[in-house]
Amino acid sequence: MTGELPIRTLIAEADPLLADTHVGYVGSTAGFTVSGLARTGAEVLGHLDHAAHDLILLDLDLPDVRGLDLCRTLRAGDRSVDVMAVTSATDLGQLRAAVSLGIVHCLLKPLHPRTFRGYLRWYAGFRQRTADASEPVTQRDVDSALALLRPETGPEVASPQPLSSPRMIDQVAAHLRLTRAPVSANEVAAALGISRVTARHYLEELASRRLAAQTRSHGSSGRPRHLYRWNGA
Repeated sequence: MTGELPIRTLIAEADPLLADTHVGYVGSTAGFTVSGLARTGAEVLGHLDHAAHDLILLDLDLPDVRGLDLCRTLRAGDRSVDVMAVTSATDLGQLRAAVSLGIVHCLLKPLHPRTFRGYLRWYAGFRQRTADASEPVTQRDVDSALALLRPETGPEVASPQPLSSPRMIDQVAAHLRLTRAPVSANEVAAALGISRVTARHYLEELASRRLAAQTRSHGSSGRPRHLYRWNGA
């Protein structure tokens, strides 16, 4: 993408630590620049009113609006910005709704840096391939352009790598087994002497394996609070 303007990416993420992580991922990917950071749906709309953005990296669990409802608002307002959704949900119904709203991809948390950057590169390739709107196209052109968004998974952008510490995931699992009430990443981090980001990473991994169940509650700030409890045998 040498000589082209970077893809202006608005990051909409309610969790401050994840927001900082996504800022780092986008900022370190060639051809992209972080054009804004929003914590709520209202902030997303404010950014779009005051500056141009090419892509929104959208958390579907914003505190003031459901991510899919925000997409409906964007489409109703004829905003042409592309959306790449980020979610902890594994509901295929939500995926179907996302596709119907023109979301170019749904990424499941936790995001591994290599996988994340791979999806960004696929998207950049699609934008580059479709940049000339005046060029006549054939069915083959359409098929090949859309395939750039979802190519066959290769080693460079494969699924997230295994966790680096099986011992740590065992410790997190043991803590959940011994704890009766659902716990947050903060509570697990304090109990095990690890960072909140690390605790959240392992909790999400256990949830993806169906060994932990994830629920949400809303604190005094209104921001969704993720809680986890043991769900294994």
